Amino acid sequence: MDASPPAHARNTDISLSLARVLPFWLGILAVTACGAAMASGRFDGSLTTRVIGAVLLVAFGLLAVAVAYMALTQRGPLVTLSRDGIRDVRIAPEIIPWSEVRGLRSVDVRVFGFWATRYIALDVGRDFRQQLSIKRGARVSEDAAAPPDSVTIDLQTFALTMQHDELLSLATALREAAQRTAASAG
Repeated sequence: MDASPPAHARNTDISLSLARVLPFWLGILAVTACGAAMASGRFDGSLTTRVIGAVLLVAFGLLAVAVAYMALTQRGPLVTLSRDGIRDVRIAPEIIPWSEVRGLRSVDVRVFGFWATRYIALDVGRDFRQQLSIKRGARVSEDAAAPPDSVTIDLQTFALTMQHDELLSLATALREAAQRTAASAG
């Protein structure tokens, strides 16, 4: 099987998918509405129920506003894959060159045994990580599955126009092509 990237993969831009965000946002609104009903006393009216309702109303109401703001104001691609590397503007403004990516893998997150989400883990060297302008909210962690002297950067794939497995496959092919090019040049 040929693992080289397709010719069109020289620069692949991946944007926010409103079709994938909308059901998530509607679910947040439903929880917000339940919180409002609880806070107003429409259930049993106890103080505990009202407090829990108020917390749900505020927390999920703010989340609903944040998701709507993100969806309505996002312009341009979130993730760009190229022969040079990968760039996720949610993580850092810089391109992460394939030569700095020590590992690339899919991670499935389970909560109480149920699938919750999945993301792509990019393992980069600690020294290179210091060169990145990591944005607040981006997840960078120590991971036992990462190569030694590496940190893991999480690339969330939930709300993107490209499916998780396709993005991972393309990124892997581009990384391997870059490694082959570097090996033949050196």
